[in-house]
Amino acid sequence: MTAGPDDAQFAAELRLVLGRLNRKLRIRAASGLTASQSSIIATLAAAGPLHLGELARREAVTAPSASRAVDRLVELGLVQRMADPDDARRHTVALTQRGHAAAANSDDAATRLLAEALHRRTVSQSRALQHALPVLRALVTDLIAPGPDPAAEPHPTGARPKPRSCPDHRH
Repeated sequence: MTAGPDDAQFAAELRLVLGRLNRKLRIRAASGLTASQSSIIATLAAAGPLHLGELARREAVTAPSASRAVDRLVELGLVQRMADPDDARRHTVALTQRGHAAAANSDDAATRLLAEALHRRTVSQSRALQHALPVLRALVTDLIAPGPDPAAEPHPTGARPKPRSCPDHRH
């Protein structure tokens, strides 16, 4: 599917809104960690131990940025670095017991905050959010492991594929 001008504007607004929601939840539920550190804790809690490069990719930051944040989390006793037995240059990052507890506490606080905010929504607003969840999950999956971009692949005849129309997203 090819994005049009409205799609780019919608994508920018969606990114901004989701980013703000995420930051507000993390800040209100945080235990003194930065948003980046909280995000790393949440990612490791969900995914389990990861190589530093994979953690950086999932966090959409550079490896040096991820490494600095992990260094601070190691100092706080929330994560540990382990050398890869097959490649001494690579490290795996994992939560410590304290890190697991911090993730659970943060998740509980953030879930309570979000549940309170959702309770103040109308029934139709809540249903709209419920219907959007599968699409949001698919976006997350696509951003973690993006598929091939059909527009970037050469067409066998040398022609570029025709853009496909997409449904109006402003229901």
